[in-house]
Amino acid sequence: MGRYDVFVKVSAKEEQDLHAAITGVRDVQDITSTATFAAIRGQGGSIDEEK
Repeated sequence: MGRYDVFVKVSAKEEQDLHAAITGVRDVQDITSTATFAAIRGQGGSIDEEK
């Protein structure tokens, strides 16, 4: 982890909207690297409680 780590939870109803949101974060000029983690449903936690 670096000096200024930022975690962002992004959700969208359409895949293209999700892609646009992720691209928008990656295109910020001073962001030097990003990592994307996909949610895995069925392993418990708040994601499985969403409708």
